[in-house]
Amino acid sequence: MNSPHNTDTPVHTAQLAIRIKNLTHGYRRRQPVLKNVSLSVPRGSVYALLGPNGSGKSTLLKCVSGAVYPAKVDDFRILDGDALKILDLPGRPVYLPQKASFPAHLSGTEILNLIESLRNIKALHKDRLIADLDAAGFMHRPFGELSGGMRQKINVIQCFMFPFELALLDEPTASLDPYIATYVKQLIQKAHASGKTILFSSHIMSEVEEIATDLALLIDGCVHLTAKPDVFKNIHAAATLEEALTDFWQRQQSDAGEDGK
Repeated sequence: MNSPHNTDTPVHTAQLAIRIKNLTHGYRRRQPVLKNVSLSVPRGSVYALLGPNGSGKSTLLKCVSGAVYPAKVDDFRILDGDALKILDLPGRPVYLPQKASFPAHLSGTEILNLIESLRNIKALHKDRLIADLDAAGFMHRPFGELSGGMRQKINVIQCFMFPFELALLDEPTASLDPYIATYVKQLIQKAHASGKTILFSSHIMSEVEEIATDLALLIDGCVHLTAKPDVFKNIHAAATLEEALTDFWQRQQSDAGEDGK
């Protein structure tokens, strides 16, 4: 496990899918959401971003996806070409936002067709995903009339219907019933087995233990550690990742208390 003050493990560039170096990002005139973040995501990894609400996980995924563009606000730099690079991966990454937000008046079919048209790439897996997720029965209905679970199924389909080398997934199993959540985890595992790179966020520690090869913990916009899940558990003599994170956090609080004396 790395020190909280030096969390980015050196990895040869040829082995990386994403390199993030000293990235700061904020919205309008607020304080930065991400603060001097450095992270190296190995090719072929399933890399989990962990942390409490508001820690910057979704913002980091948006930066990598391109949803956040280079800008400068007040006196701090938001994002530049040296701060974040996707390294020599063909094609565009696919992106699964935490909350599906599509035009309410469009049907599921219209949404998928629109996304396919905008990306100008054949959605090779669309029909199979619709069948597997049992979504055909509501694809004709306006998005605004669908339940949360139905909306998330369309969200999953729009992400995984394209071939990809890099997937960016924000809480990929949120609002899904256990059967569909298992199906999405299987999609991730199959992609990993074929050498694809996955960067995802999750609050479900059992899910992270099941599918992640690497993890990073973000707290208040800063990366506090990076580690392999099994190594992290062993260091903290913990049976589960949740226990290891609890022990880590308690030690951090204790150290902070000692420093304040």
